[in-house]
Amino acid sequence: MIIRKSLLFISLLLFCKIAIGQQANIKALRLEENKQNKDSNEVKWHYQLSKAYRRLNNDSSINVAQRGILLARKINFKKGEGLCYSSLAVGYAIKGMFKEAVENCNKAIAINKIANPNQVAMNYSQMGLMIYNQGKINGAIHYQNLSLKFAEKYNDKKVQCQSHNNIGIIYLSTGEYLRANDHFYKTLKLAEQLKDTMVIATACINISEIYQEQKDYKRALEFTNRALQLNKNQNDPVLTIVAYITIGTIYSKLGDQYQAITHFEKALKLAKETGVESRLGECYTNLGTSYVALENYDKALNYLLLAEALDRSDNNNKALSGDYIVLSKVYEKINKPELQVEYALKALKLAQIENLKPKIRDAAESIYIYFKKKGNANQSLYYLELYTKYKDSLFNADNIKQLKAAEYKYAKESHQKEIQLLKNKNELKEHENNLQSIYLYGSLLLCLAAIGFIFYYVQQIKTKNKLYESLTQKNEHIQQQSNKLENLNLIKNKVISVMSHDMRSPIASLEMILNMEQELTDPDIFRIIIKELKPAVNSLSLLLENILGWAKSQMQSTQEIHFEPVNVCSIVEEIITLYTPISSQKNVVLINEVPKEAWVNANQSYLTLILRNLLSNAIKFSPVGELVTISLTNTEEFISITVSDRGIGMTEHQIKQLFNVDKLYTSNGTKNEKGTGLGLIFVKESVELCGGKLIIKSEKNKGSKFSCEFPI
Repeated sequence: MIIRKSLLFISLLLFCKIAIGQQANIKALRLEENKQNKDSNEVKWHYQLSKAYRRLNNDSSINVAQRGILLARKINFKKGEGLCYSSLAVGYAIKGMFKEAVENCNKAIAINKIANPNQVAMNYSQMGLMIYNQGKINGAIHYQNLSLKFAEKYNDKKVQCQSHNNIGIIYLSTGEYLRANDHFYKTLKLAEQLKDTMVIATACINISEIYQEQKDYKRALEFTNRALQLNKNQNDPVLTIVAYITIGTIYSKLGDQYQAITHFEKALKLAKETGVESRLGECYTNLGTSYVALENYDKALNYLLLAEALDRSDNNNKALSGDYIVLSKVYEKINKPELQVEYALKALKLAQIENLKPKIRDAAESIYIYFKKKGNANQSLYYLELYTKYKDSLFNADNIKQLKAAEYKYAKESHQKEIQLLKNKNELKEHENNLQSIYLYGSLLLCLAAIGFIFYYVQQIKTKNKLYESLTQKNEHIQQQSNKLENLNLIKNKVISVMSHDMRSPIASLEMILNMEQELTDPDIFRIIIKELKPAVNSLSLLLENILGWAKSQMQSTQEIHFEPVNVCSIVEEIITLYTPISSQKNVVLINEVPKEAWVNANQSYLTLILRNLLSNAIKFSPVGELVTISLTNTEEFISITVSDRGIGMTEHQIKQLFNVDKLYTSNGTKNEKGTGLGLIFVKESVELCGGKLIIKSEKNKGSKFSCEFPI
């Protein structure tokens, strides 16, 4: 089974810089088409587009390269003409039209020698591959050596890598395994320097082929699997096809034909899907060979005849000789000796023309078997000697030793290279550390000088800024005092307004009662009047306390407020006693849930005023028969006293209006009780004077919770 043509085909594509994302590349180039002028840039654009088309549509690649040549001639752009001839030659080679490929490659060489010498090494390498496919072994090696010479002159390691690979493949096909192996390892070393994953993978497949010929299938499989692993990210279809063929060949030689057929069929399917038609012949040949081993001769003949037809149309004598050898074996198995010897002789003739030693060996073996069965001693002896000669030259213990030695040498050099690289890194790191030390000390000196200058400059600025900051702070303080005075003045006006309005009614009521001397002697009338008067007087009392408390807070700072431990439960009990007559008129039940031993650090008069206001509001906005609860909770940081009701509640909008001094917010109670809007403002201010904060939670028609949080 032959895979050398695949290896050369990969080599032809591999060094042409074809991008993995060809379709995206073509789309981008097409978008640039209208922007190009009729100048050298358009010629280069044609060259790039021709390269991008190679794997997707080779006919388009050829067509675009031809258009580029015509345009380059028109504007006398020789460098561009040489590039387009190079691309055209590769396009014809991929198509299998090697005569046209050689013709255009010669034109590229002639132009590039003058206009673009750097390109000549690549052209010689391409020419070597093309004439090799015409069966000219010596000429192929000659051109590859020329390519190496030019590549070394211009230090083009990429082309050196390509040429070593191509020479190795040619020697591989002629059975000169040691020479081939030497060039493949040179390819491998250069590819590793270039970090070219695809070329490393190709070299691995080539080395695998040598191990196959030496029957070291384990090592052959290791190298091929490494190539497949390297190709995972690149996803190159041609390399994948060849890897499948190689693995299939190894399994076939190991006798596992079903595994072999599985891999050959994968290769065949991928070749059809990706349009790599030049690989179909090899797939058919290898499938035919496996079916011969399985003694399914009908299927074997079907595949082998397909392969023969394709290889004959491509004038591929090397592949044809392999097809004829396998056909000869089939005809031997189905007892058609005349066809057996006919195809074996055809294979031998082609193999001797091309100097293909493995095929000479296999063809000679088939002919020897034929003459031995015929009883022709002279002829059978001649072909036995020919078979033995090539078998011994291709496979011997000395070859295996030298191959192992080459592999060991490569591994040792790679290891030494890694050691040297690590050593260089350590030396570089040490050098960097020394430089860093110098830079560090230098930087420190500069920093000290800079710090001294900055310190002096900052001191000067600080002196200037102090005056500015002092002035700014005074201005801010004056503005704050102004705002506070304005706010206090606003509250004062509201207080006076409320006093003039809300105090008049209860005082008038008292005056009227005092003038009712005769009616007061009647106990029933007296009780009724007292009952009516009590809420008004209570409301007046609370209002006066709020006003006096607020006035007191404005005359003293927070430092002057006296704080002491206050028993919350006793204060709540006093307030409940005070408000029970009012709550009983609405059947509102007042519940004290504060623990008896609950203490808070606060000002007693402020705390009493806060709770009176909150309890008064809760009664005011509670429906008849509801509950008002005073409770206390504590955490590690706060003591929270909460007055809860199940009254009419408030919306978020209403809560936001409660503390607006510009426009006091008031609303009537559940029995149309009036309010001033000042109570909660005094509560909030009093809670904050005691170092706490007021938290309000309320929901419309579900009640409210007013919590005063005091720090422990």
